[in-house]
Amino acid sequence: MFSESECPLASEQSRGSGEHASAGSVPPSTEELISRNKKLIYTILNRHYPHKAEDEDYIQVATIGLWKAAKGFENGIGRFSTYAYACIRRELSAYDRLENRSKRKKDVPDLSLDDMSMEQLVAGPSFEERLLSRYRAEEILRRIRKNNPRQAYVLTQRMRGRSSAELAHELHLSRQWIHQMCIRSRRWLAEE
Repeated sequence: MFSESECPLASEQSRGSGEHASAGSVPPSTEELISRNKKLIYTILNRHYPHKAEDEDYIQVATIGLWKAAKGFENGIGRFSTYAYACIRRELSAYDRLENRSKRKKDVPDLSLDDMSMEQLVAGPSFEERLLSRYRAEEILRRIRKNNPRQAYVLTQRMRGRSSAELAHELHLSRQWIHQMCIRSRRWLAEE
């Protein structure tokens, strides 16, 4: 963990690095923005990822986020540090998600068909089980349609593989709203 004297954004130089440009000033270069705001990386790591603050991979990913911020920053749209903070956090979050996903995949044991017997291979659901399952699903959809037709439509389309973005565009709603409809449906089904 970095000490407080190493990483805060206390110096005026790091705070004022091209953050508010005057009308006739020359915008700072990418390298200049990166060098002036290097401490921002350690501040974010210490605040949001204290257990990973000294991990070289996280520092490298945060540096890439700072570099992307410096490349994409348009002078005059606001403070660079605010923009860079969001870019660095986005890069770190994406890396953290990828890191966690790969850890979960490693935990799944490999299965092969050689390890399974013929009974296990053939032992899929019987015709009666599939028919009963389909009947239950239709009954559940009937109840949802009666309660909330739009929610039933969203749930049906999601089961058929359509994305939230497609449904949101079609229904003129946000993806978050579509996601919330699916969550409400699941809760309602769990209560039934």
